[in-house]
Amino acid sequence: MPKLWIVHRSPPQRAALARLAGAAPADVVMGAPAPEAFAESAPPDAVVLGLEGDFEQELEFVHRHRGRCERARWLLVCRPPDAADARRLFAAAEPEIVVAPP
Repeated sequence: MPKLWIVHRSPPQRAALARLAGAAPADVVMGAPAPEAFAESAPPDAVVLGLEGDFEQELEFVHRHRGRCERARWLLVCRPPDAADARRLFAAAEPEIVVAPP
């Protein structure tokens, strides 16, 4: 079972988040917040979701997977100007918000 899902629209950003997480490759599943992404994967212990753009794809991802990942810890990574919107829009997932760069 994967311990960590890393979700971001940008492949280089996903790779950077994976390096920061320091998890073993076997414990990580990475992908974009697309409808088919993660459908075949077992629920993780944690989800790292990088926010970008209008957050529409990311919001759909959370709504699609929150039930499957009810035990997972949600960690949202966003830019400083987006922090307030992230807290408001993703409140249902009870995420921890990480503002990067701080």
